[in-house]
Amino acid sequence: MMNRLKAFILLFLLSQIATAMADNFRCSAYYLQPSNTLDRINIFNPTDDPKYPASIVPNYESSKGHVITQIWKLAPYRNAPLFVTCLYQKGNAVTKAIPVNVNTCQLIFIQETPTALHALKAEFECYYVK
Repeated sequence: MMNRLKAFILLFLLSQIATAMADNFRCSAYYLQPSNTLDRINIFNPTDDPKYPASIVPNYESSKGHVITQIWKLAPYRNAPLFVTCLYQKGNAVTKAIPVNVNTCQLIFIQETPTALHALKAEFECYYVK
């Protein structure tokens, strides 16, 4: 239990440091090579506190042809640190603290076909909206 508390404190401090680093925050479009593109993301809260969901679902989703747009509003979850895992097509994953000064995240997911399971191209960014 003590190790989990230490990990939580460390993650929270890292998220505070990340706040000063950028107003906009994103997952890279690819990992190490252009053929290893961003496939999907997971926004989550690493605490065991039951009042905060482990994974946060989008507040809004729209689909136009092969393009899916998802938007997360983060304000209701900002009493705990938030992180995003950027998942890439070849199995790589990068997890980052989402800076506390951002309150909205957006994923634009372009599929080769409307039923495709993986993205042809994906863009993910978090930012502050007044």
